[in-house]
Amino acid sequence: MASSRGMGDVSGRLVALVLPPGPRFVAELQDLWDKGAAVLPLDARLPGPELRRALSELKPGGMVDSEGATTSNDGVEVEPGVALVIRTWGSTGRPKGVELTHAALHASARASLERLAAAPGERWLSCLSPDHIAGMQVLVRSLVAGSEPVIHERFEAASFARERRAAFVSLVPTMLRRLLDARVDLSGWRAILLGGGPADGSLLA
Repeated sequence: MASSRGMGDVSGRLVALVLPPGPRFVAELQDLWDKGAAVLPLDARLPGPELRRALSELKPGGMVDSEGATTSNDGVEVEPGVALVIRTWGSTGRPKGVELTHAALHASARASLERLAAAPGERWLSCLSPDHIAGMQVLVRSLVAGSEPVIHERFEAASFARERRAAFVSLVPTMLRRLLDARVDLSGWRAILLGGGPADGSLLA
């Protein structure tokens, strides 16, 4: 059972989700959205001082982590329809929160699924951290498609090479470069979405 179910009314509140990628992360994410909360995904591997800084800067009104769920009366409220607040860095080096709505996330997911002609039941591999939009959007595409994401807690070329359950994956250029350097066979993938940085021609040939 999701820990967030015991949080009470968090509708319109920002809740930090500090868990490693996996089934529990997805369950807590869905439950928080069902309760009307906006989610602030934070990497569970962040050092303590950096995690505390992120929480202090972005001021969520609750948190779900490996120890359970907590709430606070001091957290910020969010506008109706906001699904995510993604932590990013401005030119000053101070973290900022970028708000993304359910409508925007679902529109992007539907557009990707339609463009790829994804068939019912085809699954996505999640190997990007969900505290970044590219990683989170893999989970959203899976939710929209009604399929269960295949989750690798961390990216490893050897594990990727053995993966046979998913048809689609999102990668950043450095990941694709590592796979190509390791001579991993990519022919079994229906599509690989590449983003998050510039890709040189050798990656796209």
